[in-house]
Parts: sequence; C-alpha cells; structure tokens
Amino acid sequence: MNENSLQKLFVKCRTYRRYEQTEITEETVRSIIEDARTASCASNLQRLRYVAVLAKDKRDAMASLVRFAAYLPPEKGQPKQGEQAMAYIVILEPENGGRISDIDMGIAADRIVLSAYEKGIGSCMMLNYDAEKVRQLLNIEESMKPGLVIAMGIPAHTSTIEEAEAGSDLRYYLDEHDDYHVPKLKTEDLVKFI
Repeated sequence: MNENSLQKLFVKCRTYRRYEQTEITEETVRSIIEDARTASCASNLQRLRYVAVLAKDKRDAMASLVRFAAYLPPEKGQPKQGEQAMAYIVILEPENGGRISDIDMGIAADRIVLSAYEKGIGSCMMLNYDAEKVRQLLNIEESMKPGLVIAMGIPAHTSTIEEAEAGSDLRYYLDEHDDYHVPKLKTEDLVKFI
C-alpha cells in the first residue's frame, strides 16, 4: 500500500469519541464543509444544509443532546468533562427528503469525516440524539430537519481495526487503556466475485 494512498486514509480514519480540548477554527470547518459541498448528490439538487457548532456554550448544550458508543455503558462511551467534542457539524435534510436525501447525507458525511481526519481531526457520526432539542437549540427552520450529527476534535484515544472471522462478534470494544478496537470482516467474507 502506498504510504500516502487514499486507502491508508480510509484505514486510519476511524470513529473517535474523546477529544483533546483544542479549539477548531472556523476556517478549518469551512474547508471541511467545502469538501462536502463538492460531493456528488442526486440530480445535483444540493438539498442538504449544514450547521457548524463552534461556540462553547452551543457545544456544551449539544453534548447533553447526543449519545456516543451504543455498545458501551454510558460511563465508558460518553466523553467526560475535558474530553468533549470541540465542534459539531449537523447535516440538515429536507423535512420530507426520503431515501435520496439519506443517501446524499451519507456521501456528504463520509466526505466530512475524511476531510477532517486529513486535517488531524477525529469525528463521530451520530444518529442517537434528541432531534427536537437540537432543532430548537440551533434554530433550524421548519422545512429542514437534523439528519446526522458529527462530533469532532483532535483524538484523545486510538482506534484500531482488528481482523474478524465470519460469524464472530463484531461489536467494537475498549482495551485496558480505553482505546477502541473495531472488528472488520475480511474482504473475501463480504464480496462474491463472479
């Protein structure tokens, strides 16, 4: 594998749930969203919108509305004081966006987390949040709804892919240092070549 290859970026860009308390600049987040803006989308309708949450008071409020790491007990999965996200990007979709908006959102979210990681920023995509309270906090217009919340910050832990056997437990887990290990099936277990 080429040292600077896109595949290496894919392998290293994991989910991160604890962050150093280093501010992320508006310029950096603008650059990340620029990368999402140029992504493919259905019929080029560009129906998604974004809210970048950088102000500390809004970040603190967001922290109480999101839930990290569903496989772990809250005391292990939720960031503690001094580990919280230093920015959030909330992807908005049309209120009646349907399947196409969901696909566009997945493409945009992938661009966001890869762009962030390339800049040294880890992230965590979340669907587990209080949508109505997020709507109120961020003053989201009625025609749009929060679709996906992405927490971001400089990672304060590691996350490593572990090769998994077909049929084995695929839940991520923490080691004795609270670093994440993420089992992934082998390519040959996922694809049929014909």
